[in-house]
Amino acid sequence: MPMKWKRGLALALAALLALSPAALCANGEPWYAEAEQFIYREGLMNGVAEGFAPDALATRAAVFQALWNLEGQPYPTKPFFYSDVTASDWYGPAASWAKEAGLASGDQNRAFRGQATITRAELATIFARYLLQKGFPEISLPQGTAFSDLDQVPSWAYEGMMLCAAYGIITGDEGQLMPNATATQAELAMMLMTLSRLVPPARPTAEVYIEGLLRASYLGEFDESYLKLSGLTEAAARRSYEKRLRQAADYFLLIYNVEYPTDEMRTALQDIYAQVYQHLEFQVTSSAEAEDGFWSVELSVAPLDIIRITDAALSQTMAPFYAKYPLEVQLAMTDREYRVMDKEWAELLIALFRSKLPYTGSLESQTVLLQPELDSDGKWTLTEETLEDLDGRIIQYFPPDDQKS
Repeated sequence: MPMKWKRGLALALAALLALSPAALCANGEPWYAEAEQFIYREGLMNGVAEGFAPDALATRAAVFQALWNLEGQPYPTKPFFYSDVTASDWYGPAASWAKEAGLASGDQNRAFRGQATITRAELATIFARYLLQKGFPEISLPQGTAFSDLDQVPSWAYEGMMLCAAYGIITGDEGQLMPNATATQAELAMMLMTLSRLVPPARPTAEVYIEGLLRASYLGEFDESYLKLSGLTEAAARRSYEKRLRQAADYFLLIYNVEYPTDEMRTALQDIYAQVYQHLEFQVTSSAEAEDGFWSVELSVAPLDIIRITDAALSQTMAPFYAKYPLEVQLAMTDREYRVMDKEWAELLIALFRSKLPYTGSLESQTVLLQPELDSDGKWTLTEETLEDLDGRIIQYFPPDDQKS
């Protein structure tokens, strides 16, 4: 069932900083007794194949299944991405949701590794992402807090571990964070209980608008808050989404030099782009209001690489076409023959593009600064120029300047 955020930050910190994995409750019960009762009461381990065993090592599958349960088991809208996860796996929906939510990305082989155990540093990194996506601000450790093994925290996990320690989700044992120790299910239960007691702050409307704008523009999701802030009806927002798909299809036809596109080709490409955009990973990271009342919203976007992998397969896939239509043959063609060749070229391209859908991944995230404005009616807007620039960052069509030969 959906989890409700219950208590304030101060209460959560006070309760958790007093506990450590080595402690026992005053009544002699294990230190994790309250957390064990909590996860059973809230159903957070529902669906976890091995159930709850406090001393057992936590797995990636159990972590994301528990977070998915905490969120109320939202049905994932994006296709299965991972090479080692199927719909029949007990953690399949949770893995897809984690990818969709930007909490997990997989390794270089697109493997989720659900049965792999997880370190405290890895767990803190996941929980930190979750906190930031919920709008929690970045805070520092309370003054005077010190850990003797900070030098053991991996550089990639340092910020996440410090954030989780500041919020009381990760606690030390005798002054040590033990970042490289494998987390147990009891520790996971304590972290989940702490997390559930934190109250997320209200997000600035500029951030809500930008997140809603991206979801509407690229994912076809029309959140009621976004519609209210933008002054759009759902029908109008849907028309804008469909327009963006048409523009993407036309751009594809342009850069691949399809000279006589048909409505059928455009429709096929729009369908492909709708699926491509489902792989989009983005996060609204922060916002600030200037003295003049204007807002700046910082966004992290991971460009999609499908054009890059399509280009990489182009020469081999099109070799029979090039052999069939060498330059001298093309120059001697009638207009009708040329149109036939152009149609064949387009159909091969579209088929190749579609075949790369399962392999769509994300490149290194980029930081984008957007400046939404309030119009005279008090509705949020973003200029067309800014939207066009954002389009160019969603899919990498051309390598960056520093990668060009």
